[in-house]
Amino acid sequence: PKIIEKRLELDLSIDEDIPNLILGDQMRLSQILNNLISNAVKFTHKGKITFRMEKESQDASQVTIKFTVADTGIGIAEKNLGMIFDPFMQETQFINSHTGGTGLGLAITKRLIALHKSTIHVYSQLDKGTRFTFSISYILPQDTDLSPTANDASMLNLHGMNVLIVDDNKMNIFIASKFLKKWLANVDEALDGQIAVNMVNSKKYDVVIMDLQMPVMDGFEATKIIKQTHPDLPVIALTADAMPETYNKALSNGMDDYLTKPFVPAKFFDKISRYYKVK
Repeated sequence: PKIIEKRLELDLSIDEDIPNLILGDQMRLSQILNNLISNAVKFTHKGKITFRMEKESQDASQVTIKFTVADTGIGIAEKNLGMIFDPFMQETQFINSHTGGTGLGLAITKRLIALHKSTIHVYSQLDKGTRFTFSISYILPQDTDLSPTANDASMLNLHGMNVLIVDDNKMNIFIASKFLKKWLANVDEALDGQIAVNMVNSKKYDVVIMDLQMPVMDGFEATKIIKQTHPDLPVIALTADAMPETYNKALSNGMDDYLTKPFVPAKFFDKISRYYKVK
């Protein structure tokens, strides 16, 4: 939706030689790609976003896949390329109330790729765009009868539950709202913490799903303010940062639970349903 809204071109290319079935950590890969693609869309105002998967090598037990996320956006100065993977160290031009910044996204992405014993590379020029590449090796299953199975969501029901989603990333809001509405919940949306505080003061909610890093007012500050007047309102932290220190900081600021994005639908439902009351 954001790509369509900004009238950008989306170029997808997936190597047909990549095996149909591989074994790996789909949540970590989703986090990596979500962070890179979200940043590409955020900092590109014309042109296109490119996503490529290429088979780099393969033997009897594993396949190595090269991933590329590229854009024609504002780019990064060469002198600043070395600092973009440090937490909250961003190019000055990235930091404004309109676009926000890259936040912890790239730092977490680098750590997640390192967990796969790999390295992320970045190539960029100011006003010409940025390209990120990394390679991950995945195990090939030996049982050829293995096939993916889909969870049966037909029995999932949050009928009448009032949920407020707070996130400056419209794609995250779109995905979360899609599932919540499928489960028959009533969903409202806010793009920053200040808007969320105002909405909570004007309407009764059963749960708030709160992103942590946002412009104007972040999720930590918004939660502290909300808890002063609504101490019993559950607030679930929603963040791409899966590190223990962030989890502890969320709890110390009054948040009741924690959900890592991009989320697995079944886990998302489990977290939300804990606060569901039959109306």
